Amino acid sequence: GPYEATIAFTDYSRATYLRATAKT
Repeated sequence: GPYEATIAFTDYSRATYLRATAKT
C-alpha cells in the first residue's frame, strides 16, 4: 500500500543520507 511505499522510500533515503554523511 501507500504506507509501505512511503516507509520503504523513507528508509532508503535515510540509509543513503547516513551513508553519505558517514564518509566525511
